[in-house]
Amino acid sequence: MSDVILEEKEIAAVNTEELKPPKKSFWKGFFSVFGKVMSCFGAFILTVLITAYAAGCLICYGPSPAAKDFFVLTVTETSALKFLANVYLPQAEIDEIIAGSEEMGGGEITEPPVIPETPPAEGEPIEIITVKGDLYVGKLMIIKDPSRVSIYSIDKFDVEGRGETLMEIYNKTGAIAAINAGGFYDPQGVSDGGMPLGYVFRDGKLVSFLASKYDTIIGFDADHRLIIGRMKAKDALAKGIVDAVSFGPALVVNGNRAKITSNGALHPRTAIGQRADGAIMFLVIDGRQPHSIGISHKGLQDLMIEYGAINAANLDGGSSSMMIYQGEYLNKHSSVTGPRPIPTAFIIK
Repeated sequence: MSDVILEEKEIAAVNTEELKPPKKSFWKGFFSVFGKVMSCFGAFILTVLITAYAAGCLICYGPSPAAKDFFVLTVTETSALKFLANVYLPQAEIDEIIAGSEEMGGGEITEPPVIPETPPAEGEPIEIITVKGDLYVGKLMIIKDPSRVSIYSIDKFDVEGRGETLMEIYNKTGAIAAINAGGFYDPQGVSDGGMPLGYVFRDGKLVSFLASKYDTIIGFDADHRLIIGRMKAKDALAKGIVDAVSFGPALVVNGNRAKITSNGALHPRTAIGQRADGAIMFLVIDGRQPHSIGISHKGLQDLMIEYGAINAANLDGGSSSMMIYQGEYLNKHSSVTGPRPIPTAFIIK
C-alpha cells in the first residue's frame, strides 16, 4: 500500500512540474513588448502621413481654387517646406500661382518725416504692447527716441558662413533690445545665415550686395529718419541713407497703404515703422504655432496704421522673426531647432 502511495505522489509531482509555465528571459520579454510598441507607433505614423497626404490632395484637387492657392503660397514662402507644393502640383502650375500673387509692392519711395528736434519726454522711453488678433499674437515695441536705433551686421559675409543669433548680437553689442532685420541666402532652409540678400549699407557705404527679388531698401539717414523704397544703391546713397538692409514689401508709404497684392498667407513676421513724431516701431508676430498661426502683409499694414506709422516695411519673417528686450525673448520663435543665426539686426542702445 505504501508503495502505491509513494508512486502516486511521484506522479503528482511530475504532473505539477509539467503544469508550471516555462521561464522567460528578461530580454526576450523586453524585445517582445518593444516590438509591439514600435508596431503601434509605426501604424500611428503611417496613419498620420496618409491623413496629411489626403488632406493635401483635398486642398489641391478639391472644389476651392482659393484653398489651393493659399496652400501653395504659404508653403513656398518658407525655406524648409517649399518641397510640399511639388508633392501635389507640377512646377509650372506652382510658378503660375506665385506669379499671379506677387507681394513686392509698388515703386514708391518714402519722404523722410520732419522729426521734432527734441523727442517727446513724457512716458517710458520704450513701450511694449501685446497685440492680438483672431489668429495671431505678437509684440509691438515703440522707441520714442529714433537716435537709439541702428543696424548691426556681421563682419564677414559668405554664403557658406555663419551669422549670429539675435541673443549673440544682443550680448555682443550691449544693446537694450533687438529684432531681426533683412533676409539671407537660404535656398534649402538650412543655411547658417552668413550671406544677406539684397543690399546692406553701413556708415554710408554699400558693404554687401546679392541680387534678390527682395529689393526694397529699408534704412535710416543721418537724421534717423526711416526711408523705404525700391531703388538702386546710388539712389539710396543720394537719398542720404546711412544704414540699411533689403527686404520688403513696403507696408505704409507717406501715411498711406502701400500698393501690394496680398496673397493672404499667414506666417511669423517682423516689421519696422516710424511715426510722425519720429518714434520707431518694432513689430514681431508669432506664427506656425498653436497659440498663433501668423499674420498676412495686409494684417501688418493694419497694425502699423492703427499705431500711427507714416512709413513702414516688412522685414524677414518665418523662423527668423525674433524680438529681445533686456536679455529675454519677448516672442516664441517658430524654429524647432532654436533661434537661427542671422546676418543683420536692428538694435536699440
